[in-house]
Amino acid sequence: MFTRKYAAPEVVDRDTRGLPADIFSLGCVYVEMATVLASPEYSKGLGKLLNMLRANEYGETSYQGNLPMVRRFVKELRRPQSLNFPLELLCQVALQMIEEEPGRRIDAKQLAVRLNVPNDYCPGISGAEPLEAGLSRTFPPFFSQN
Repeated sequence: MFTRKYAAPEVVDRDTRGLPADIFSLGCVYVEMATVLASPEYSKGLGKLLNMLRANEYGETSYQGNLPMVRRFVKELRRPQSLNFPLELLCQVALQMIEEEPGRRIDAKQLAVRLNVPNDYCPGISGAEPLEAGLSRTFPPFFSQN
């Protein structure tokens, strides 16, 4: 199951999928965030982007089905004078996240470095996440560390 609009090309093609597919989907969200930051007025920003996706001659409204247009759109986004936010950086990483080839996409660690996220962003957390730990107690054969 997947949401076609945000799905990576390999997901839509039903190829092997992994973490790069998640990066692609998050990149689509970053494109939308950058669009709103660049143009908060709906008709000039997000509305324009969504209308461009809908205008595909084949009826394909997904990001993966419109990558050349989406990439061109992101490259043309400009930071308004009033915005005190590194929009250019957000656009650069979004473009690296929505690469067509999974192997060419930025990974989570590289993304954290590019966005200057500190290594100790989640201090005091060690071991398995609570959900993972709970699942491993409930379903040990499927989640064993062996």
